[in-house]
Amino acid sequence: MAATKLHPFVRAVARRIAALRQELGLTQEELASKLGIAHKNVQRLESGRQNLTLQTLARVAKVLEVTPAALMASPPAPTVSRDTAVPFVRALGPSRHGDAVPLLSLRPAAGAFGSAEFAEIEEWVVPVTRSPAGAGSFVAQIAGTSMEPSIPENSYVLFRTPVRGPLTGRTLLVELRDVDPEAAGRYVVKRVGTIDRKRKTIKVQLLSEAQSHAPLVVDGDDVRFVGEVVEVLGRTR
Repeated sequence: MAATKLHPFVRAVARRIAALRQELGLTQEELASKLGIAHKNVQRLESGRQNLTLQTLARVAKVLEVTPAALMASPPAPTVSRDTAVPFVRALGPSRHGDAVPLLSLRPAAGAFGSAEFAEIEEWVVPVTRSPAGAGSFVAQIAGTSMEPSIPENSYVLFRTPVRGPLTGRTLLVELRDVDPEAAGRYVVKRVGTIDRKRKTIKVQLLSEAQSHAPLVVDGDDVRFVGEVVEVLGRTR
């Protein structure tokens, strides 16, 4: 008998449940205990074979410390503008243009570690975006190629801060502390993979898009999530 084909929505929710469970450091057995169900039912949930009622989603979401909506929505992928797009328009300052956001001097890397310099505002710009930038937004230019083709080298990227909610699967600007004892920190743009929580340590996997770049695995105490990639704006000529 042929295997039943799962609906893409069901597959996405199942993957989300598994990722959030791992992010909280729970085993399938521990999640089953918290839900008051059999281990095999958690296995079915994470394989997309369990019936997904609203009641089931609400119970799972409560245990995983998210809203039911968070289970049903995958992290958005960064949108990419054409290379010929104008990334931003320079502004005189936030008081002269309500849509202006800071362009920061840091050069996060999509590859090796980026600049360790402190982030400073170079100027104020109005990003050319598909939707308003919103509060907590800033722009920075990216070095390196490990996130291509989604984030081309030297492109300007719109970020939003603070980073709230589950991290797995999201493309974030990450500050790595203690990489260099003389440095305040190093910046990378990566997609968050698995988060392995053990008794005394947390290991965070940071993934590149280009297969030629190996994943980074860092201690949770040495990482700070600065902002989330909202949109790739393009490159200046």
